[in-house]
Amino acid sequence: MTPGQPDRTKVGDAGRAVLVDLLRRISQQDDQALQRLYGLTCAKLNGVILAIVRHHAMAEEVLQDTYMNVWRQASTYDAGLSSPMTWLAVIARNRAIDRLRSERSRTRPFEPLDDIDVADDATPVLDQMMAGQDAAHLRACLGCLEADQQRAIRAAFLDGLTYDELARRESVPLSTMKSRIRRGLLRLRACMDGT
Repeated sequence: MTPGQPDRTKVGDAGRAVLVDLLRRISQQDDQALQRLYGLTCAKLNGVILAIVRHHAMAEEVLQDTYMNVWRQASTYDAGLSSPMTWLAVIARNRAIDRLRSERSRTRPFEPLDDIDVADDATPVLDQMMAGQDAAHLRACLGCLEADQQRAIRAAFLDGLTYDELARRESVPLSTMKSRIRRGLLRLRACMDGT
């Protein structure tokens, strides 16, 4: 660190403390705290959402929905489990994916049953790990996966693609893609748990 430059660790810790305090106040229904949280985090969360929905007007709607969820769920935030930004980003990402799936079902209501993405028990694993662990640890564990598993998990859980879309993109059967993601999530969970 050169003289005159801020210590980024201290700045980061101070910023985290501010966000933790705002979430605590929001859990007590403090609407000014929500406004301040919005001002501090909306640009980053909008970027997360826009990367998934790829439509500005839809991203704005999802962003508002995200903060409504934050208002309702702030009491569930645990600073001991995740950073405030990780927790907020998981909510934003989930809202964006929900919106895409909702749009898909409205525009293609009569798809054949084989083309419908059916959730399985492995799907919520990445959400739980992102909410409960530091993002750096998650990135390190993702880096330990085979390249095809890493690509599939990132695309499914961070970009919001369905198993069917991934299978078509990778030119593999749907069952192969589901197995690839399931095996990758199991390895990811083992890495995150330190086993």
